[in-house]
Amino acid sequence: MSAPAARLLDLPLQEKLSEYLAAHLKLIGLSVTERFQDEGAAEGNLPFLLKVLIIEKALSIQTPLPWTRRRRASFRRRVRTYTRKACRWMHPPAMRLGQA
Repeated sequence: MSAPAARLLDLPLQEKLSEYLAAHLKLIGLSVTERFQDEGAAEGNLPFLLKVLIIEKALSIQTPLPWTRRRRASFRRRVRTYTRKACRWMHPPAMRLGQA
């Protein structure tokens, strides 16, 4: 069992991440809010948890895609030559974090 997600920027104030995101929806964006509407994104709830281990400097976090093997096979069938568009299609999503 894990503790509720908290934003620990100021140790005396341990604000829940969901409360902070609900008050600042522009941080997750309109497209994410609409896509995860059924999971309660407008209330700051997301169907995934991003764990930040260090924030002293910018950090790149890449999420592995569960269907990567299938995507690669499809990629090989459809794209015979290397193109910039194909390269972007295969690249996993990434998020850059840093102090504001």
